[in-house]
Amino acid sequence: MNTDFLFEKYWDVTLLNYIIAGILLLTAFTLRRYLSNVLSKIIFSLLGKYADKRYLQLFQELVLHPFQGLIVTNFFYLAVQRVSPVIDDLTIIRRAASKGKEGMHVTLLDVIDLVFYFCLIFYVALLFSRILDFISRILIDSFIHRGDKVRQQVYPLVRDILKVLIWTISVFTILKTVFQVDVTALVAGLGIGGIAVAFALKDSLENLLASILIMIDKPFLIGDWVKVNGVEGVVEKLGFRHIQIRSFDKTVVSIPNKKLIDNNLENFSERGMRRVKFELGAVYGLSEATLKQVSDLLKEKIEDHPQTVGSATIQLDNFGDSSVNFAVAYFVQVSEGVDFGKVKEDINYIIYDIMYRYARGFPYPTATQLQGEEINEVTNGG
Repeated sequence: MNTDFLFEKYWDVTLLNYIIAGILLLTAFTLRRYLSNVLSKIIFSLLGKYADKRYLQLFQELVLHPFQGLIVTNFFYLAVQRVSPVIDDLTIIRRAASKGKEGMHVTLLDVIDLVFYFCLIFYVALLFSRILDFISRILIDSFIHRGDKVRQQVYPLVRDILKVLIWTISVFTILKTVFQVDVTALVAGLGIGGIAVAFALKDSLENLLASILIMIDKPFLIGDWVKVNGVEGVVEKLGFRHIQIRSFDKTVVSIPNKKLIDNNLENFSERGMRRVKFELGAVYGLSEATLKQVSDLLKEKIEDHPQTVGSATIQLDNFGDSSVNFAVAYFVQVSEGVDFGKVKEDINYIIYDIMYRYARGFPYPTATQLQGEEINEVTNGG
């Protein structure tokens, strides 16, 4: 079979090279997902102790995008190199040399080279960042399993600092490689303008410093129940800039770290329990025996709840306008896995059941109109 036609040139490029370039592009766009899965399995197997098969799907989800970007970028660049004589002839910028100025000649191939280096550096940085996320996730899961709250709190911050370092190095590399910036001179310039930069990053630096102080003082740990700046809930994350608290209505609230330093912080988990106190009304007309029976039953049932702590207090406190009032107080255990709102709900159902079984329910406010003359000892001179 005569294959001489494959070596015929069109615009200084053989037909064979055009075909190879087309195959490379077709491979990149049709097989990028398959190749990414293969590469992710290879890298996953090299992670040693982190290569638990339970986390394979998570790892693939994290690295799929950067691997696909790297595959398309490299295959596209290889394809371009096959037909580079054609692309190199396409001029984008041409400027002749003049007095005091150098000439400039930029071709499409020069631009593609710069875009290639930019994409390559970006996707490599993204890949390392995602792998760091994965390792951090594995470590944090293991700390949760072991109940190590200190490391649960430290590692997310360490991860964020390392990610900032990765992207900072990547930005400087792109500036030097792609934009031909003198990085040394740039860093020296930043030293001269350091005051301006410090003012621009004032809030971020304050939040970072606050997070470091929190790590040292440890006023709370992940999972603690706290109240700060009017927000009450469970600490879910201490980040680079802010703390995340999940309130009891399941809302996630982010508070800048510096506010933790500037405001009073209450850690309810440190005391191990939380008091519930309220007034409970019973109808008038019940006998002393019935009132004591209700009081004893309430005390017994509240103390029997598995997530209440210590002794409950049920006392006949005062006589209201339409009810005999008990002062009720009990303590709820504060620990991970205890839902304070659910415990209160359970106790309220118990109270409701006892009041209707033994105390004829709850009183309603009533008013009685009395017939007779108005008593007025002020204006009538009485």
